[in-house]
Amino acid sequence: MNLHKPDCRLLIGTLILFLGISVQISVPVNAHEYWIAPLDFTPELNGRALADLRVGEDFKGDALAYIGVFTVGYQVTDSSGTRELKGRDGDRPALSFETLVPGLHIMSYQTTQNRVRFDEWETFATYINNQGIPETAERHRERNLPPTGFSELYSRYAKSLLAVGGESTGADREIGMRTELTALANPYSLPFGEPLPVQLFYEGAPLPDKQISIFTRSQKPGEEDFLETSKVRTDENGRALIKVMPGRRYMLNSVHLTEVEGRGEVVYESFWASLTFEVP
Repeated sequence: MNLHKPDCRLLIGTLILFLGISVQISVPVNAHEYWIAPLDFTPELNGRALADLRVGEDFKGDALAYIGVFTVGYQVTDSSGTRELKGRDGDRPALSFETLVPGLHIMSYQTTQNRVRFDEWETFATYINNQGIPETAERHRERNLPPTGFSELYSRYAKSLLAVGGESTGADREIGMRTELTALANPYSLPFGEPLPVQLFYEGAPLPDKQISIFTRSQKPGEEDFLETSKVRTDENGRALIKVMPGRRYMLNSVHLTEVEGRGEVVYESFWASLTFEVP
């Protein structure tokens, strides 16, 4: 017996993990949305719900593998409570859970903190304008910060609403993430023609006057390339109304940018909230 013969399964597993980490590090994730993409928003009861983690633009993006070192929190909340979940490194789809009770389920995922460096002012200016925070440019100058060579820390807080067993009972709620978007009505039981009210939070408090970007894709045959985008701003209570239509999937995204002092070239930290759901 050759005691030095490598375990092929271990080598393959290590290679998959390495490739997964390499791909996720190489993706230019800042200024790109990050969301949970269930394979089925209405999974069967007593089965298993599967979902991708995706990063990209315009509701299209790369499916990422589950990597434990990039994960801070991973949960599902239903009528019976909250379950802490744990994936396996290299899993694709990245997320899954057992569908034990019918009704609305809240899948949530929080990433570790990452860092991006801005070496061109135009890149930063485009980013803050797209995210509805153009006033940051004036504050940048007031703080006497350099136009290039500065960095931002960022982290992601993704939620997705699924109707297990096709049941439209239950409600979304705050689940305690640093920032989060919460639906104030169940999108699976929303009367036709009514907008979906949502509320944006940061550290448990409503976030007023913040942009929410809305991405919509159709689920109807022949409309696979359909994409609609729009933007709204939250009111003084952090609330906004989202116009929705049956037969479409939605992704909401909002960025809260804060100033950082005394951290060298790190002068900003951002917190990205996303929420996905389907309207039957």
